[in-house]
Amino acid sequence: MSENCQAFISVRDTKGLLELAGHLTAAGYALTCSVETASFLGQNGVEVAQLVSEVDMPQFDLVVCDLFDFQNLMNQEGGLTEEEARAKMDLEHQAIILVAAANYHQTAIICEGGDYRRLKEHLKHLGETTPTFRKYLAAKAFRKVAEHNFAISAYLNLTGANVGQQETLPL
Repeated sequence: MSENCQAFISVRDTKGLLELAGHLTAAGYALTCSVETASFLGQNGVEVAQLVSEVDMPQFDLVVCDLFDFQNLMNQEGGLTEEEARAKMDLEHQAIILVAAANYHQTAIICEGGDYRRLKEHLKHLGETTPTFRKYLAAKAFRKVAEHNFAISAYLNLTGANVGQQETLPL
């Protein structure tokens, strides 16, 4: 059992989140969430604490945080306006994911809903996440952030950034 464990949740995609939150609380996790995620879970009867400030943020054993699907948004009919693109770059979530991934020795990072089931199985059978599972999740998190940033770079290139071309500045 994962008693006295702390989980931080901040997600864009709430699919499967209610079930995951139920499993986490049953496993003894205290849930702290971003404003939007706390609102969603609270409206659905899940007791959570809302993170108001990053100052004195506790160490979390588990972080559940995803990114906007920038590539998919970019490919939708009509694409993204520059303002929408800037909003969907999701720097706050990237930072949360990277910090959690860098602390894989003590923190598990779930950055895709597809890993909810694997996490639930670990908690059900082992009562905690293993170092090997946390490393797997960290590697996946670094890859997800890199893919997200590559999609942002591609968007900027398509809209005139021309990365790779040297700009000559007059003296």
